[in-house]
Amino acid sequence: MYDFETFISREGTGAVKWDNSKTTDGMRPIGIMPFSVADMEFACAPEILDALRDSLNKGILGYTVPEDKYYDAVCSWMQRRHGFRVTPDWIVPTYGIVSALYSCVRALTEEGDGVIIQTPVYPPFKGAVVENGRELFDCPLIKVNGRWELDYETLEKAAKLPQVKLALLCSPHNPIGRVWTAQELSRYAKICMENDVIVVSDEIHFDLVMPGYEHTVFTNVPGVQAAKCIICTSPSKTFNLAGLTTSNIIIPNKSLREIFKKQYHKDTSGYISAMGVPACTAAYNLAEDWLKELIVYVSSNVTAAAKYFGEKFPKIGVDLPEGTYLMWLDFTDMGLTEKELDRWLLDEALFFVGDGKPFGPAGTQHRRLNLACPGWALTEALVRMDEAANRLGIKR
Repeated sequence: MYDFETFISREGTGAVKWDNSKTTDGMRPIGIMPFSVADMEFACAPEILDALRDSLNKGILGYTVPEDKYYDAVCSWMQRRHGFRVTPDWIVPTYGIVSALYSCVRALTEEGDGVIIQTPVYPPFKGAVVENGRELFDCPLIKVNGRWELDYETLEKAAKLPQVKLALLCSPHNPIGRVWTAQELSRYAKICMENDVIVVSDEIHFDLVMPGYEHTVFTNVPGVQAAKCIICTSPSKTFNLAGLTTSNIIIPNKSLREIFKKQYHKDTSGYISAMGVPACTAAYNLAEDWLKELIVYVSSNVTAAAKYFGEKFPKIGVDLPEGTYLMWLDFTDMGLTEKELDRWLLDEALFFVGDGKPFGPAGTQHRRLNLACPGWALTEALVRMDEAANRLGIKR
């Protein structure tokens, strides 16, 4: 049994999630756990921490490149967990997936070319396009019978345009938590492949799939051409290692891989974290049992949060995550302005969740709740939310 209950204060550590969780007047309450940025409030698996201690005990933290045992661990994990056959030469280690997305856009498109995204989506998807001078083609997700789906009609119209060269796919999807089915991905792939649109699939959450769902790696989708896809993976979300800035970009096609590597080395030094290498190796070789317990624990938090909102706040729309540890909340029917929402959640309830607006137009009146936290802390926050609503006279 692993410990997912202990409170770990990150005050004064430079933790982005904690330092940026403030009331509207800029105050950071002491001892209040936030539920915003997508990292966990759990200690890393002890097997990973032991590997890091062993590395530190050597006393030198110099320039680092992965050795064979690192690549073997990554390949083994992909095969065991995802039925994804990877050879070491396909793997390009990077500082992170965000930097890789920016490099992909620069490597595979020219200024003025079009890039497809599907909002609401993780904000760097848009940033990688517009900050590099490319034209953004948003094909927003649509809700069908209460469930978010890909809009294939809009996607196909965009993919057929001659200036559109690239599509950035979020799978599983952040923030809505959809795990795209093999059938959905097959239809998406068919449109992109037939129109010579390269797909960069960000699969950083691919290990965090709730019971009853199954993730399909984009490369494993029938009809996908190796020369037209890049798969972005990392142990960072799975094992709470974001601060070690280590990701693995998997590119089966040699020509495409060399194009990416050339651009990435222009953008960075090419080395990765001296601590990220042993952490990733240990995670994939030794920490699978920790992940299994984590998923069960997070799933229980999903159930508890959904039940609470259903009973106490039936007007809040809840998208149950099929993957990720993130819950997308729709406050539209509460009838509050954004300012009133912030006063309620931030100032009165001290309930620090992610603002939905950076995720795109559909994020207005939405918030993203991180459920990778001790269950008792989530309960305390939800109770604060309820009590604050009573004080403010907010109708349910």
